[in-house]
Amino acid sequence: MAATGVLLALLIWRKRENVKSGMELKSPFSIIPALKFGMFFASVLLAAKFANTYFGEAGIYAASIFSGLADVDAITLTMSTMSGKELIETGTAVTAIVLAAMSNTIVKSGIAYLFGIPKFGKLVGFVFGLMILAGAAALLIL
Repeated sequence: MAATGVLLALLIWRKRENVKSGMELKSPFSIIPALKFGMFFASVLLAAKFANTYFGEAGIYAASIFSGLADVDAITLTMSTMSGKELIETGTAVTAIVLAAMSNTIVKSGIAYLFGIPKFGKLVGFVFGLMILAGAAALLIL
């Protein structure tokens, strides 16, 4: 998925148009976002453990897709932790991370379409669609 995204981004970047926009940047060193992420990570870890205990792999995959709607980092850390402690198979962790990345990509595509100009939304949707297809192909190979 990443390789597909990078390749398409390079192709688009070469044909870019200069656009001026105003954007306000905020400090990345704020405690509130860090605390929010910590709480989100803890809740994803708890949900994944619950899902694995009561629903097995299907529960892990459902939790990953749901978590990916908001963030991929938390489920990636959760799956890495659970796989490292041998609570789940490595293949299950990889599949869960890819599913989370796919669901997150769909959300971001929707955001680009809803909040960007139509040309931008369609371009992002096309690129992200190809990335999702690459992710699905990777899952079929696993």
